[in-house]
Amino acid sequence: MARGRAPTGKPTAACEMTKWFDTNYHFITPEIEPSQEFQLIRTSLFEQVKEAQEVIGLDRVKVVLVGPLTWLYLAKGVEFTNGADDSKKLHTVLPKLLPIYQQVLKQLSEMGVKWVQIDEPILVMDLNEEWQQAFVKTYSQDLVASQQGFACKILLATYFGPLLNNVKTCVQLHVDAVHLDGVRSGHQQQEHLENFLSELTRFEKTHPEIKKKIISLGLVDGRNVWKTDLEKCVQTIKSVVNHSEFGLSHERVWIAPSCSLLHVPLDLSLRLNLMMS
Repeated sequence: MARGRAPTGKPTAACEMTKWFDTNYHFITPEIEPSQEFQLIRTSLFEQVKEAQEVIGLDRVKVVLVGPLTWLYLAKGVEFTNGADDSKKLHTVLPKLLPIYQQVLKQLSEMGVKWVQIDEPILVMDLNEEWQQAFVKTYSQDLVASQQGFACKILLATYFGPLLNNVKTCVQLHVDAVHLDGVRSGHQQQEHLENFLSELTRFEKTHPEIKKKIISLGLVDGRNVWKTDLEKCVQTIKSVVNHSEFGLSHERVWIAPSCSLLHVPLDLSLRLNLMMS
């Protein structure tokens, strides 16, 4: 991961650092190869979950993971091309990566975690059909199969943009909730939201055996320090809940930040000495 020397003494280059989508935060780009093998070795995640449960309660901890398909999409290797054009990753690496996610979900369920948020922000990108099919298979078969008998529910989170051509893919996924970025759509926010809900309604009517999803609306800008326009948010929520076509109950609608609040390192509660004016 850093510059140094291999056990053979040969100099090695550091892993590449890449911007996390269009933010100013960076991540170390994973490097993979077709013969890549994966193991669940580190236990720090479970230790942090246990510590949090001891402080705020067993069932009040929500765990957030980068999704397997986003992780794989962003990973690089000399034998792979980058981005959506590389389907080789899906055939050689994904089948070996998913069992690790299954292990993590199983252990979190056994620890009493009720919700796991899996971030798949590449769903707002222009994905080809192979990647779209990989999403459907992963979240309708592979990961869902690992949930049987466990209490953990999955919230699939998308952010940094609207779903666009991946709407039909997203509504098919067998997850308990879907999070949508309701900020980055700009003046087309209502149009994108209604398009998603129309597709979701059609899918649920033709697939009554599939449990209905909770819809998490990212109406609070997670990357802006200015206060949210609450009146506008209320109008958006009312238009969703009261829309006769969608038939969404209040219990199926959540309000949330558009993305992680990591991007807004601001806490007004710490400003104790500001005048009320």
